[in-house]
Amino acid sequence: YNVPIYWTTVFGGYGRMKEYEKTITKTEKFARDMVKIPKVTQLYCAVLNIFPGSADGAEMREVFPHLKSDDIWDVMETQRLWIDRFCSVSPEYLQERAKEINDLNPSSRKRYFGIKKP
Repeated sequence: YNVPIYWTTVFGGYGRMKEYEKTITKTEKFARDMVKIPKVTQLYCAVLNIFPGSADGAEMREVFPHLKSDDIWDVMETQRLWIDRFCSVSPEYLQERAKEINDLNPSSRKRYFGIKKP
């Protein structure tokens, strides 16, 4: 990647609309390449959470009418509904793959306070 690095934290996520094995593999390659860069001291990956006021939340309200009247959503329920409807992999698969990226975390290079998992 021919991009100047000025940050120390890289964040990625899984669960975007139409997520499938190929996009996950590309994200993992990107993460593996990023941890090779000495200036990258933190790496995080998470499965997407959908919130009522977001653009994805509007999509959820259209597809799942029972959400239209609610302003507070169960995060795990909406995450599962979203992935089951808009992704070609399971929520469990996304969680496993996110954990693999998080296990790459170069936290031994931390330059500020924090907790490092053993």
